Amino acid sequence: MRSRSFLATDVSASPLVFARLSRLPSIVRILFASVLSAALLVLGLSSAAMADGASWTITDAQTEDNQWAAVAYGNGVWIAVARSGANRIMRSTDDGSSWSGIAATEANAWESSAYGNGVWVSVSSNGTNRVMRSTDDGASWNAVTVTEGAWKGLAFGNGAFVAVSSQGGNRVMYSGGGSSGSSSSGAASASATVDISIDLEGLELPDGWNPTVELGDWIPLPAASEIIATEGNAGKTLLGYATTSNFPVAIAQRQIDNGWGPYEIRDAEGRLSSIFIPAGQPILISAAPTLHPIWAD
Repeated sequence: MRSRSFLATDVSASPLVFARLSRLPSIVRILFASVLSAALLVLGLSSAAMADGASWTITDAQTEDNQWAAVAYGNGVWIAVARSGANRIMRSTDDGSSWSGIAATEANAWESSAYGNGVWVSVSSNGTNRVMRSTDDGASWNAVTVTEGAWKGLAFGNGAFVAVSSQGGNRVMYSGGGSSGSSSSGAASASATVDISIDLEGLELPDGWNPTVELGDWIPLPAASEIIATEGNAGKTLLGYATTSNFPVAIAQRQIDNGWGPYEIRDAEGRLSSIFIPAGQPILISAAPTLHPIWAD
């Protein structure tokens, strides 16, 4: 097999790249930084870096000469994914010195991976089931069906997985949505099912609504027309649900008025602090979210 090298110093040699990145939306910049920092290990190359990234050691340890697209680290394991080849996953437990090949759930173009809440998740830009997940540190994977999209980037933070797509109408999807006061911080691998918790103050959920769902399922949240507003919310309009109770109503209303999808709020350090999901739209379940209805007068 042919080794391919990559010098960490090559990245810092192009300040124009980072100047252009500053013009991009914050979610794209955050995902780029996350993917780039991990990709310095294997991105199409099979290289192992020293701790400071100033010097590198070449290794011929890649399992196949696939088109490796991304690599990520979590819980003592490195996972790399590829767009081509027979085994499109490779796994290392010795910091990239050796790798074992693993078959992906489908022969998709796998683009990115992330680890969080005890779960590995990977996304792809084509295929039928464009998400796969692992609860045994990447040793085996299960397919997850999501809405169509060319999913290119994936990151985990503050209890949520967030993915971005280069095509389609809604180009952001998320799973979980951990935030201050949320119950989504528990390990998702602890059980095959979780409960979606919705704050019931001032509303009644539709008959037949079942909050207990399977991890990895894509679940539509109750639509505004299905909700009965009670007490102080009588006469108000349900806009959707958020992972914090104080999500700005003006932003939620803007998303609804324009027919847009979910919206994220991040703090000054780029950490995910709240997510809004319009009523009736789906959420991919990888943790146990606590959701708060957002109302408009």
